[in-house]
This record gives sequence, structure tokens and C-alpha cells, in this order.
Amino acid sequence: MELQEFVNFAQSKIDPSRFRTDAAAHLITQLVPVAHPSETSQEVKKRIFLEIQAYQTINYIYVVDKNFRLKGVASVRDLLSVPDNTTIKELMNDQLLYGHPSTDRERIAQLAIKHNIKAVPVVGEENILLGVVPNDKIISILQEEQLEDMFHFSGILPGKKQKYNAGSMPVFTAAAHRSPWIILGILGGLLTARVVGSFEATLENNLVLAGFIPLVAYVANAVGTQTQTLYIRDMVLGKIGIVGYTVRQLMITGMIGLVSWLLLVILGAVLWNSAVLGHVVGVSVMAAIMVATFFAMAIPFVLKKIGIDPAIGAGPFATIVQDLLSIILFLSIAARLLG
Repeated sequence: MELQEFVNFAQSKIDPSRFRTDAAAHLITQLVPVAHPSETSQEVKKRIFLEIQAYQTINYIYVVDKNFRLKGVASVRDLLSVPDNTTIKELMNDQLLYGHPSTDRERIAQLAIKHNIKAVPVVGEENILLGVVPNDKIISILQEEQLEDMFHFSGILPGKKQKYNAGSMPVFTAAAHRSPWIILGILGGLLTARVVGSFEATLENNLVLAGFIPLVAYVANAVGTQTQTLYIRDMVLGKIGIVGYTVRQLMITGMIGLVSWLLLVILGAVLWNSAVLGHVVGVSVMAAIMVATFFAMAIPFVLKKIGIDPAIGAGPFATIVQDLLSIILFLSIAARLLG
């Protein structure tokens, strides 16, 4: 099948202007190798060599019938390694992964990553091949999405669809985007200060405990951020069982907590001549880690359920919750065990 024949047909079947700007329809190219199932590898190889300069991507051969319905995909690497009389039907894989013109670009990238494919075909009605999202477009999507998620993670952008450009965004707009999270952080810090003040008697009797507050908060935040980053990534890449996933993560961070407890008991005995102090801090760290792990997944899960971008929960809001809970746990455990 000649390349120009497919290009003319596919372009007549799709009007990108009918779709959102972030839809697959705006990313596709028709400049890809296509073949009929009955063609031999020799015929296809000859045609590819003649047209190779015209292709935009050449990782796969897209197998279509006489009506351009997608029937399978064959790897160019496999094509070059089989006898010349092998038919494309024998070579192709008919377990198809594809998108539609209206499919969100992020979903296209997810398909490519999850199934380790270099390009994603796009089909229309009756499975007609309309084009392919090539590898360079997929990489570009991933870079843009990663940048957006980084801004959401940091509390710079409030909405998934908004773009951030530090060089061109008006100063007032940029400040308006970032200020709510800073204000939320201030309020959270004031609340944390009130909580610490309520344990004044415990801290007066055991002044050394004050020096461990940043340590407990840091460890809880570090583990919580790790867990939340992994959870959001896995949630974006595909459906996950929340119960099983949560149990698994709690088991992992529970092991981290046990190692942390043992290390702190040893260090408490060596550096402060008090294994009891090390035990108090160690138990607090272990409890804070477990609680931070739970909320690291609970916050994005709830946000997604109510229709808010879950990446938002990976930023300042989660930090405030983890700081507050870790300090409450630490001082409550210290008050109980040390008086």
C-alpha cells in the first residue's frame, strides 16, 4: 500500500479542529508504514526502503484491510529478521492498543509507558486507522505533564489545566496563584505552635525533646512525600486497588519505621546516655511515619473522588497535615512515657 494513498484517506476522515487542543487528534501523523495482511515481508521492506525519507516514525508497521481498518501491528525489527516469503499477517500482533481522536494526550502517554510501546495508533469509527502519535510527541507530552505536576506539587498552580510560565505570567497572577498555599502554611504553623504550647509542662521537664521536633517532622514528611509521589504516579498510570495498595505501603513504611526505631534507641543510648529517650523518639518516628503514609494516600484519593487534581494534595496541604500530626504524636507519646 502506497504511503500517499493512506495519507489522503486518513486526512479526509478527520478534522482536528473538532476536538479539544489536548486531544490525540492534534498529535497524530499519517506518515507511517502501512501494509495489507496478505503482503509479504519482501514487498513491505522494498516499499519502506523506497519511502523511508517520507516517514515521520518507523518503529512499527500498521496492518490494515482494504477499508483501512486496523488489524494489527508488526515491528520493523521483526520484519527485517524473517524470511522474504513471510506474510505480514503471520508477523503482526493483533492484540491492539490504541486511542481515539478525542482521547486526552495524557492518556495516550500513559498507554505508551504502561505497555512499553514507542507509538500509539489512533482509530476512528469502525476501527479505521487515522494516524499515529509518534514517539517524539509522547516524550513532549510527558515532559509537559511532569512540569505541570511539579508546579502543582509545589503549590504554584491551583488547577490542572492552567499553564505556568515564570517569565511571561503577570506578577500579580503568579503571586495570586502561590499566595493561598503560603497563607495555608502560616495558619498550619500557627496551629502547630498552639499544639506545642499545650505540651509546655512535658517540654519543661524534658527540654531535650524540643530538639527532636524537627527530626520527627522531617522524617514523617520525607516518607509521606515519597509515598504520595509514588501513589499519584501509580494512580495516574492506571487503576490500582486502594486497599491492597495501602496495606502494601504501610508494610513497607512499617519496616522503615522499625529500622528507624532501632537506630534511634542505639543513638539515644550512645549520644544521650538514655535508651529510654531514644525509645520515645523512635516510637514517635515510627508512629509518625505510619500516619504520614496513610494520609499521603488518603488525601489524593479523597481529592480525586471529589473531582480535584490529586497532585494538589501532594503539596503544602499534605505537608501541613503531616507536620501537625507528627508533632502531636511525638509530644503525646513523650508525655505518656516520660511524664
